[in-house]
Amino acid sequence: MALLADFEEIAVAEVCADPGGPSPAPHVHSRHVESCYVLEGELVLSAGERELRATAGSWLEVPAGVAHSLSPSGREPVRFLDLHAPSCGFGAFVRSPDAAAFDQQPARQRGRARANTATGTR
Repeated sequence: MALLADFEEIAVAEVCADPGGPSPAPHVHSRHVESCYVLEGELVLSAGERELRATAGSWLEVPAGVAHSLSPSGREPVRFLDLHAPSCGFGAFVRSPDAAAFDQQPARQRGRARANTATGTR
């Protein structure tokens, strides 16, 4: 994971992951929205009972308070932008996961996520 931008209003990281690789446990952000833009490959967003598959050109948005997890899928590695708005400590978390206070708690609730598959060039 490479941190591309870290401001109070937004933090952006580029994430690359292999299919079947490790995924974060289901979690919730209570104070911010997490969004992903898939650049290459396929990403699965699990939110509550719902599972969304997103390929290159797709935008995923998880509102605050929605339990979710992201995982690579398909046969090729996935590359995506992971945006947190506002940042709520995401940049510090990327730099040092053990030392950072970040708005992320284990999942205890269900919710809905939104997806929009964009068409056109990337």
